[in-house]
Amino acid sequence: MLGEESHDFQSALDVLVCRYSQDEHYFLPHHQLVRQVHNLRCMYKIWRQGRLYCQRFPDSGMEELPSQVRQDLKRIILFRMKTLELDILDKLWKILEKPQHDRLPLWACMMQVILMYRDIFALNRSDGMDETNRHLVD
Repeated sequence: MLGEESHDFQSALDVLVCRYSQDEHYFLPHHQLVRQVHNLRCMYKIWRQGRLYCQRFPDSGMEELPSQVRQDLKRIILFRMKTLELDILDKLWKILEKPQHDRLPLWACMMQVILMYRDIFALNRSDGMDETNRHLVD
């Protein structure tokens, strides 16, 4: 989902958050928060896709999911994103209220959330957005 190549700021941030959130780094400060932000970003990237594909059988080719299945999956993802977002923001506020905190993981988390919000704002303002996704953003 999140490639290892860093061609731009968002890609580099994705790699940083992805690596930080890995299980073997559980001891790092704010690991659970970074992991939640990583999960949110992955869900967002799925939600943002116009087409989704599946492979019914190991030896079969990829097939595009039917529109109704795609819409249902996006609704499920959106619901989970909203609950995860509230939890992330709550944790961020609690951490930021404390006088001492490690800045890098918090900065990475806030940047991921800000860039997702920015993309949603641009998506909502674009003329090319289909009605299926427009009501999900509003």
